[in-house]
Amino acid sequence: MSAETNKVLELPILKHFEKGQISFNPQNWRKGEKGIGTVVGLVLVGTVAWGLYSYILPIVFTWVGQVLGAIAVAVLVIAFFILLPVIIKGLKKLARSLHKLLIRYDPFGELEEQKEKMVQNRAQFKQAKAKIKAIKSNMESESIKAEKEAKEKLPRIK
Repeated sequence: MSAETNKVLELPILKHFEKGQISFNPQNWRKGEKGIGTVVGLVLVGTVAWGLYSYILPIVFTWVGQVLGAIAVAVLVIAFFILLPVIIKGLKKLARSLHKLLIRYDPFGELEEQKEKMVQNRAQFKQAKAKIKAIKSNMESESIKAEKEAKEKLPRIK
């Protein structure tokens, strides 16, 4: 600290004073100098506090908020995937209970819907079966045709 003190004492404005008249230790200051030092210190502390409050803290709190938000989203996503089987089971139970409730209040309507579904499934089955039969007969006729062509192209051995 003595090197810093020597640098401060080399300032041009301080050349008008003797080294004994200048003291950096607050305990050696005179009565008026202590008050001025206190006021200057309070002004410096207030200025630094105002600068922190105005410029630094909003940025810091914004960053902290973004980090906390990202952490919260990550926790919620992880919790969702961990709880996904439980959520699916709950949804299935809810669907069953709603289905039972629907049957309780409108049983004939539900029976009619199930009958319509069965008729649609039956018609779809018949269409698929007809397509399969058509493909089968088409393939049989094509295979017979291919066999005839193959026999005609092969040289006959006698």
